[in-house]
Amino acid sequence: MTVASIAVALAALTMTSPADANGGPMFMMAGGAPEVIGGAIGFIGNVIDGDAVAASAARTAFVYTVLWIPVAAVYGVAAFSLDFGCGAARVSKARGASLGASGCARMLASFVPLALFYVAACSASFAFKAAQYGAAAGLSDWTGFLFAACTNALLLCSVAAWSAAIYAVVRGTFGAAIIQLGLAVIVLLGYPSAYGSAVAASSADPIFPWCLSPVFHLMNVSSLCAQGTGLLAPAVYSVASCALAFAVAGVALRIREV
Repeated sequence: MTVASIAVALAALTMTSPADANGGPMFMMAGGAPEVIGGAIGFIGNVIDGDAVAASAARTAFVYTVLWIPVAAVYGVAAFSLDFGCGAARVSKARGASLGASGCARMLASFVPLALFYVAACSASFAFKAAQYGAAAGLSDWTGFLFAACTNALLLCSVAAWSAAIYAVVRGTFGAAIIQLGLAVIVLLGYPSAYGSAVAASSADPIFPWCLSPVFHLMNVSSLCAQGTGLLAPAVYSVASCALAFAVAGVALRIREV
């Protein structure tokens, strides 16, 4: 299944999810007030905050980001390993190009479709859900949504980039995918548990070491729980994380022969 078909399928699932009193679907949610924007973390669908209806539609549009995480992890490995399987990396090396530079360039180019399809799917879902909720989404609503969507897209690219970097180190498709998926699952399960315990104890949000993973930031941005501190920090993190992954992959490619 291609990324385009996955995007269409997840957008359709989001649009057809019922906007009833109980809300849902919800994944990895933790926090005492999901009915309020910023009152819970995780992936929260169709829970409407009466004071922020458009933001509630945005939060619902991001609900299936949880399924985009394994897509990005596998996509990063598949796209990067394909170059080695078909010999493109050897051709670049034979032409005198640096394996690190050419490999990172191919990584960057292959991640653009992933980001674009994610933003397109979420944008269609946001427009549909805003209309379903009866919200007249204005320019400011769309601006805020698109910034969050683009931040999430960059974070997914970070997931994919680290998958590719792990592949460059271990040089095994299956192993790289399992490692990245395992790390994602640890955060998806561990952070909500830690967050819920902190809320129950009225203590501070447990940020470290979870903040080292793009999955942590995806859970906060998707729930719009980053509104209190702004989306700039996750956006900066996503760019820095991608750059570090490219650097790791580049070094690994230079050290090891194809």
